[in-house]
Amino acid sequence: MKKNERKLGVVLTYANIFLNTAVVLLFTPILINYLGNSGFGLYSLALTILTYIALLDFGFGNSIIVFTSKYRASKESERQKSLYASILVAYIALSVFASFALYVFYINIESNFSSGMSENEIELFKIIFIIISFNIIFSIPLNLYKSILTAYERFGFIKLASLTRTLLTPLLLCISIAFNIDVVGIVLIISVVNFLVLFSHFLYYYSHIQFSFSIFDFKLNELKKSVRYSFFIFLALIVDQVNWNFGQFLLGAYVGSESVAIYAVAILINMTFLLLSSAVSNVLLPKITKMVELGACNDELTGEMIKVGRLQAYIIFSVLFGFLLLGKDFIYLWAGRDYTDAYYLTLMLMLPLCIPLVQNLGLSILQARNKFAFRAISSFFVSVLTVCFSILLTKKFSYWGLASAISIAFFVLNGLVMNIYYHFFGIKVASFWYEIFKIIGVIAISCVPVFIIKSYFQVESLFHFILLIIIMILIILVFSYKFAFNIYEKKLFLKGINLLKPHLS
Repeated sequence: MKKNERKLGVVLTYANIFLNTAVVLLFTPILINYLGNSGFGLYSLALTILTYIALLDFGFGNSIIVFTSKYRASKESERQKSLYASILVAYIALSVFASFALYVFYINIESNFSSGMSENEIELFKIIFIIISFNIIFSIPLNLYKSILTAYERFGFIKLASLTRTLLTPLLLCISIAFNIDVVGIVLIISVVNFLVLFSHFLYYYSHIQFSFSIFDFKLNELKKSVRYSFFIFLALIVDQVNWNFGQFLLGAYVGSESVAIYAVAILINMTFLLLSSAVSNVLLPKITKMVELGACNDELTGEMIKVGRLQAYIIFSVLFGFLLLGKDFIYLWAGRDYTDAYYLTLMLMLPLCIPLVQNLGLSILQARNKFAFRAISSFFVSVLTVCFSILLTKKFSYWGLASAISIAFFVLNGLVMNIYYHFFGIKVASFWYEIFKIIGVIAISCVPVFIIKSYFQVESLFHFILLIIIMILIILVFSYKFAFNIYEKKLFLKGINLLKPHLS
């Protein structure tokens, strides 16, 4: 059963990635046109607040998964009860704290956002904030049940619930638009759908897992153990929130809702970039854990990092160069000419982001060897500096200053600090980047014909754009196969072709 659950989980994960990407690409222009720049900015700000539910998890979700597996294996049901009770108490405490923090934020909305928003926008944002606040307060304790289901490997239901949310949200929003519901109603619908998905985890737990516990099973030692394990994961969550969400608050406070809308488009594209580029590593990541457990040496780990990094590089740098050549046309067709600045903002964030994406197997090596603390602490201190510089630069240069602060932080942390650490850790960093730069060179050269073709005609329709994308992909594949693919990659490519042949014939 577990094996089938894992297979179903993998299939639904890829389906969810595809549908999320499709929804972002297809539905965002509809929302922009319907809500206008100001309304879309408020909508983006609301979704930014909603993502802070992940931060208020405090990393306890990982503790639940790890310790549940351990206690079930050793048949320590009493400790398992104490684990759930202790973390549930912690979640309830976090909900109370969140209530207080959200109230303080609410009473200061006018003073914090008056320089960037009109009176009408502030009043709308207050209503939106109340809706989001209730969602956050009641959702935090429900995080417990999703983590328990993950520990019990009920991946099928979890991914199906997520897939349902992905499909249901745009469907309900389309109905809302047909009935001329404003941005407040749209945020309310999203909040209700998110809450119902979390509540479905609770219902599934009590109908299928049936492992009873109560808050009276609380034990302080169990909570301390979970906190120690979760701490560095929590630091990583803070960094993610700073990188991807904090900037929109700054823009809303100091510049205005329209700047939030433009910056949000750049963030949406980069988040899609993150999803698409992580597909290869997610499939191969379990192998690295097994290698470390079997005592793999640094040369073997470097070899694996190079192998996975090269596979990542073909995807990451094809997207990067593709966006460099065709991104402005994509923005015009997708969001409109008012969002031209989003093209340059996307590139500013995308360029340094390529470094951690192509090296993300290195983080798995650190986790497997219990050396993740350095990465978490380093990223936390860099994020503190990022916040400080973001505030200063956003006030003076709007989203250009914000994007500059974040892109420099990405480069310093991932390009300099982590590569120096990998070197002293025993990974052959020079060998890794030598292999990656060979691929970058081939992809860059293969994009020259696309640049020449594009210079002869304007991209005036979706058909022209898709045609250029297809031409670019084919040229990159030909050049890569001829000049970049190694033996392993050629075998992998030919195997994929052979699998597709029956469906193409």
